[in-house]
Amino acid sequence: EKSIRLFEKHIKEVGDSRGYVNIADNYMAGNPQMGIERNPQQAARYYEIAADQENLRALENLGAMHVQGVGVPANITKALDYLHKAKNMGSSKALNTLGHMYIQGLGVSQDKAKGLEYIKQAAELGNIESLNTLGVFYLKGEIVNQNYQRAFNYFKVAALEGHAGAEFNLGVMYLQGLGVERSCQNALELFRSVREKGELAQVILRALSFYKYGDLEGTYLTYMLGAALGFESAQLSAAYMWENSMVPFECKYSREYCAGSYYTQAAHMHKSQWAFLKIADILYNRESYTEAFKFYTEAKEFPEAIFSLGYMFETGLGVTKNTQKALDFYNSIVIQAKSGLIEHYNLYPALLAYYKLKVKTYCLDLLE
Repeated sequence: EKSIRLFEKHIKEVGDSRGYVNIADNYMAGNPQMGIERNPQQAARYYEIAADQENLRALENLGAMHVQGVGVPANITKALDYLHKAKNMGSSKALNTLGHMYIQGLGVSQDKAKGLEYIKQAAELGNIESLNTLGVFYLKGEIVNQNYQRAFNYFKVAALEGHAGAEFNLGVMYLQGLGVERSCQNALELFRSVREKGELAQVILRALSFYKYGDLEGTYLTYMLGAALGFESAQLSAAYMWENSMVPFECKYSREYCAGSYYTQAAHMHKSQWAFLKIADILYNRESYTEAFKFYTEAKEFPEAIFSLGYMFETGLGVTKNTQKALDFYNSIVIQAKSGLIEHYNLYPALLAYYKLKVKTYCLDLLE
């Protein structure tokens, strides 16, 4: 603490806001060598001092912290204020964050066109996350018309800057011959590069280390960082922690909302069927049945989603009632469970639902 005070005095004398950012960074992550324990609240305080002096990194970090409610209460109005200030100073990071907020509707009214424009502006400034995101959009035909050549070009630029996700995406395109001549050799080299970088492995190992020692704050902050870097498993893990009351921070709206925001990232960026399933569950519990039905349809890899689709067709929740389709969905679970394609415990609920509906239909037919 004494060292920090001396450092603060020196910063005031030289008038360099970067010193406050340096202190904030140490409080944000913790620095045992300096005797600094992790303290996001203290980090926010020093970032605010630097932000008052228009330090760009401080503005960027405070914007992200107010979106997530880390170290400060979640406040979208303040987040937008910080991010727009950073954007006006030429921050590609702020543009990228704003883009994802509008595309996903995170705390703002969803506006995919506006979000896409921010992402494009960030990419023009060389933001590799935005370059990779645009590549994903053109590869999958999301928001923009599908264009493999443009996807390849965006991935290539980001990959040259060392973006592991872009390298992986390029590898997939080479492997499948999408917009480029198929080359297993190029694909293998790109996949090897991704493996050697091991960024995701480092994030996961660090999070597991924190969790092992009961440090849920460190675990969550590590997953939060991994999620910001675009790692699917980190996004799903952060969502899981919110869902199960394991995050030692308050969510301005609800735990469900914060969990849903991470599931939305995983669904949007990676087409994660597990994320689709969890979003569908959240929507179903809110009685938004039509939207829930759409997301369950995207998660048909999971028997839970198939069963839910069967039940919704049976009861007419979110979709036109259709007994035959309900029976088909229930029966598909029975067939998969009996053949060993899915876990055997899924068999009996589906079998019970199938025969219950069959008997109900038979009895109704007799009454007619």
